[in-house]
Amino acid sequence: MLSVTANTRLLKKAVRASNAFISETRVRVSEKGIAVRAVDAGNICLTECLNSKNPLSCLLKLFKETDDGWVAFHIGNVLKDTGKLEEAIEYYKKAYERLPLPKYKEIARVEIEKLEKLVGRTNKNVLFIVSCTRKKIWGEKNAPKYVPAKEAYTGSTMRNWLKSKKAKKYPWLIFSSKYGFIEPDHPIRNYDIHFIRSPGAVSEETLLRQILYHDFDGFKIADFSRVYFVGSEDYFRKLKSVFMRAEMEVEIYELPGED
Repeated sequence: MLSVTANTRLLKKAVRASNAFISETRVRVSEKGIAVRAVDAGNICLTECLNSKNPLSCLLKLFKETDDGWVAFHIGNVLKDTGKLEEAIEYYKKAYERLPLPKYKEIARVEIEKLEKLVGRTNKNVLFIVSCTRKKIWGEKNAPKYVPAKEAYTGSTMRNWLKSKKAKKYPWLIFSSKYGFIEPDHPIRNYDIHFIRSPGAVSEETLLRQILYHDFDGFKIADFSRVYFVGSEDYFRKLKSVFMRAEMEVEIYELPGED
């Protein structure tokens, strides 16, 4: 978190940069006969947003009204400072597309490149484990005997996960109450086993060995510093005890509409 002093310096720097941009923009638009007064008003609005109690909310509203590249750039700054790196990248890209001057496009490009590298490193340290679901493809339609796990589980947990952005950006595995931890494309056949209540469920010893030693397409679960579980509280509590035995932590990650 930025200190008050550092944040103040950042705001002053942002306002100076904004004023410089607006000044150059004023010349550009004036040549096209567009009223300078409108640009001056934009400068005032941007300054007010940066000094407001909720800069992000103010900037988002201003961007919706103006579709201005420099406003998008400052939204990226605010998002970056609050740790929302992926959202910041999106707005830096909007800024790059809209900023008229090459030197300002270059500033946006540098921010994009820097954050994409940072996000890439972060993604390699994070693993998501998504729970199996009671609903499976064989109960809904005729299907082959073996189906890739991510297609076999048709409950809302898996459906919502596959639609999420994180499914495309982070490495992930599936937790099966029969097979344990498996890759999303691992073929499975139909079964009806509950992790906690069924005697045929995968054992904790098997899960522990998988966490510590199993190679999942070039990585081990134990390689990750942060592991998130997407699924029910009951399954999470039992899995958490296994991760504790492996001297690892696992956190629950909630998606809307989970089974």
